[in-house]
Amino acid sequence: MLVKAKQAKPSMKLKTRLTLGLCLLGLVATAAQQFGWESLAVAKSWSRITSSQEPVGESRQLKLSSTSAAPGSEANLPLTFSADGTESRIHFSLRFPANALLKPRVALTDELAAAQLAVNDSLLAQGKLGLEINLPAGVTLTKGDHKILNVRFTIARQAGTVALPVEFGDEPVARGVWNDKAQSVSTGFVSAVVTSAPGLEGDVAPRPENGNGTLSVADWAQVGRFAAGLDSLNEGSEFQRTDCAPRTAAGDGQLNIADWVQAGRYAAGLDAPTMAGGPSAPVASIAATASTLAPEQQARVVRVVPATLNRGQQGNVALELTSQGNEFAVGFTLNFDPTQLAFVRAVAGSDATGASLIVNSNDAANGRIVFNLSLPFGQKFAAGARQVGVVTFTVRETSTLNSTTLSFSNGSVVDELAATLATTFTAGVVTLIPEINQTPRLTSLSPTTINVNSGNLTLTVNGANLLDGSIVRVNGQERATQYINASQLRATLQSTDAEEPGSLSITVRTPDNVVTNALTLNVVNPLPTITSINPNSAQTLGSGFAMTITGMNFVPGAVAKVGTTNRITNVLSSTQITVQIPNSALNTAGTFDVTVTNPAPGGGTSNAVPFTVSSPKPIPRIASISPTSKQGGTGAFTLTVTGSGFVNESIVRWNGADRVTTFVNATQLTAAITADDIATAGTASVTVYNSPPGGGISAAQTFTITQPPNPVPVLTTLNPTTITAGGAGFTLTLLGSNFVQNSVIRIGGQDRQTTFVSATELRTTITAAEVANGGTLLVRVFN
Repeated sequence: MLVKAKQAKPSMKLKTRLTLGLCLLGLVATAAQQFGWESLAVAKSWSRITSSQEPVGESRQLKLSSTSAAPGSEANLPLTFSADGTESRIHFSLRFPANALLKPRVALTDELAAAQLAVNDSLLAQGKLGLEINLPAGVTLTKGDHKILNVRFTIARQAGTVALPVEFGDEPVARGVWNDKAQSVSTGFVSAVVTSAPGLEGDVAPRPENGNGTLSVADWAQVGRFAAGLDSLNEGSEFQRTDCAPRTAAGDGQLNIADWVQAGRYAAGLDAPTMAGGPSAPVASIAATASTLAPEQQARVVRVVPATLNRGQQGNVALELTSQGNEFAVGFTLNFDPTQLAFVRAVAGSDATGASLIVNSNDAANGRIVFNLSLPFGQKFAAGARQVGVVTFTVRETSTLNSTTLSFSNGSVVDELAATLATTFTAGVVTLIPEINQTPRLTSLSPTTINVNSGNLTLTVNGANLLDGSIVRVNGQERATQYINASQLRATLQSTDAEEPGSLSITVRTPDNVVTNALTLNVVNPLPTITSINPNSAQTLGSGFAMTITGMNFVPGAVAKVGTTNRITNVLSSTQITVQIPNSALNTAGTFDVTVTNPAPGGGTSNAVPFTVSSPKPIPRIASISPTSKQGGTGAFTLTVTGSGFVNESIVRWNGADRVTTFVNATQLTAAITADDIATAGTASVTVYNSPPGGGISAAQTFTITQPPNPVPVLTTLNPTTITAGGAGFTLTLLGSNFVQNSVIRIGGQDRQTTFVSATELRTTITAAEVANGGTLLVRVFN
């Protein structure tokens, strides 16, 4: 059965994701024997746990994450859903060994806080739990991965080392995922395993074996690396073994200096080994504040000793513990401003001789180092002010502040028994010298000039010593501001700031109400642009009219010019103006540039658009055409038209249809006449057309298309060629070439009624009387 469970059917296109090794197979089999599962269930579990058998390319997936924990402790399995952005309901059941995984608890994550979770525990005794997750109406999951649910079990104390499958099933709730249209959508379901892993608190080395059943200095060192953040650890049994303080609770869900000390006590044999337990994942910490501490506890302080450092040089900052005499180890994260200071090193202080120190500087570029220090067992810090560490920094030459603060986070102090001691952590100020001028000041604006009516623009304000929370002001009025850094702010101007040309005073007010120097932002008229004019032409000696000019960036005071003369202008909007064109402007024919000029400041003259004033065109007259006739069917030719009143736009028309025309001069045109125009004998009307203004159509000239001469017919075949005397009348077919419509068949010198079929075929009728007697008939064709 186990071999079969590992095989995939050849007919299925599946992707297999191996999640557990062969050792897990043995653990599952062991669990089956220990807890009395049926062999069929074992094989089925292995199939579902070992491989994810969903179709290749299935992007929608509901997945349980495997975990491990010690017997008698809690195991947490996160449930992740990979969504495509349309899902609104997720239903399924979980199957698990009910006598090994106890007290199942489920809780939605904060991401699905608005969803409704329905739990069906009617088959819980059989190890089956049904769950229904329903999002509010109209709400769907966004595309991507979502951690939607946490499933927790308590592992039975008698479980031992065993792999416990948690699988998806269909009882008491059938599996299914539906979209917002209530349509079922295809989904892959990936099961998981809870590994029951007995072990010892603090037994974490070597990795990745997850301990070796003994406690040594290697375990102490590895827990120290975990506590300092130098190594990442896995949730589950590894987290449980690492989180070994406080000892009485088998951990508290937090990794800090106390766990390192407790691991050291185990390694040194100061405490008897303890079976692993406690939280299998991190839990939120509850920090004590100074106001809640007893007076003696308030006196225990870890602080940054104020120091003065020189710019561009290295300097030391001391870390001091005000001890009560029972402190054994100190751990914390030291935070600093990486734009002002660069971390060099950290060492144990003068009062921590012989101490073990772990420093994690991996995040120093972001202004964070982890400092964990522990005395040798049997030693404690003496009561009073004790130097526990010294941190060396280089003050950056680019530093802009006269002082910077060093602060603590994640701090803890413990005694030799790994018990956490309530402590106050106090930040300290480092003074940077020589002092620099920190008065905020403005140096430049971008842009320095904006156009009238430019709308809501972003103004970049550059300067020095600008503070977060500073506000840009325009003529004393505050505007929405974004702090970028100490040398730059960005503000959003309002449309009312640029309603008319002029200048704006730009200042900045700091959070402490200091107002900077002022810079000037100029508001100027834009350069206008013309896109069209209407009308764009007129006739000489016509009546005056109003011309409409369309474009952009027109401002009050804009003036339109036609040719060299300014005209009365009415600005209707930023995109349209009207211009009065008087009668006098139409006295002379020609083309005149139309422009618009916006006044200063800024402004300028637009692009030019042509306006044409033209004289009325004459009525064309034809004196002659050449040639005046052509034989039909002789092909295309050029017709020459001679007369008067011809212009560039004159068109020769053939029977009223325009022909391609070439203007030669005011008395001559040529036109291209096509072969189709003279295919048939007859006459054609030739005229000349001049378009308005003025113009018209000339009188017509007649062009004659003559009939072409008939060709000499050629007779090649008769059908039939022989008949029997005395027979009936029949149709005689003549085949040949050059036959025409009026071709005539002659038989015995007599013209016969002839039917023209084509240029190669004629027909006539022979009566019975004509073939009553034998003889020969002479047949000819005449054109």
